[in-house]
Amino acid sequence: MKRPVMMTLVGVMAVGAAVYFTTSSIFGNDATDDTNATNDEAIQVAENAAVSGDLGQAQSDGAEADALVSSSTGDSAEALETADEVSASGSSGVPPRDLSPIALWEHPLGDIVLGDESAPVTMIEYISLTCPACASFHQTTYDHLKETYVDTGKVRLILREFPLDQIALAAAMVVRCAPEDRRASVIDLILKSQSDWARDDTAFASLVDHLGQAGFSRARVKECLDDSDAQAGILETREAGSADFDVSSTPTFFINGEKVSGSLTVESLDETLGALLP
Repeated sequence: MKRPVMMTLVGVMAVGAAVYFTTSSIFGNDATDDTNATNDEAIQVAENAAVSGDLGQAQSDGAEADALVSSSTGDSAEALETADEVSASGSSGVPPRDLSPIALWEHPLGDIVLGDESAPVTMIEYISLTCPACASFHQTTYDHLKETYVDTGKVRLILREFPLDQIALAAAMVVRCAPEDRRASVIDLILKSQSDWARDDTAFASLVDHLGQAGFSRARVKECLDDSDAQAGILETREAGSADFDVSSTPTFFINGEKVSGSLTVESLDETLGALLP
């Protein structure tokens, strides 16, 4: 099932402020170049002629050199135009890289990315770490996606935060504390174990215990939750997702710029990606 967005911008900011209260209950109240060669040749011809006093020859040779430069410049422009056409059409046999606005959007904290930068398909997943449908995708489809498409250079996967409640925000802040090359793994751990910790009012305390598997002590989690820059970056990402890209539930996927809402099965993922790959 998808979880609809329940917050306006004011509500999002309230979620940010509420992290303090969540953490204080756990940790205590203190928690917080050839064309250039041709140009050089033309200049040298003119200089040699001027030194010998043969200005007429210099003019003639200069005109010839100018023609060479013009021809070379024209060839370069034609080559660039051809390259642009190949890039736009994918006529090299490989689909062009995703240049949609959502793929080019710059995350204030830097995107969490898996896969080859030059992969023909870019897949973006907006996640809330307390979302049951997000957990279902990671439990049933994520490993297939990673092993079949990401690890083989076919798909570049971007994971973006879209917290729907204060626990999801706090969990996303902890993810940002992990080394860059481990953040996707921590997200996967949190989602795959969601049914073990996201049960009641002690959900975040239970999550902190589970995060020990990823090397997070309680003291380290407390430090992560004191990072106001991480909190602001995550909330900015959520607001941009909603306002600029019409994300209204999680998980929401964008595959080469096309929006796909709801959890994907292995079969639907294969069908969607199969239509985009050679």
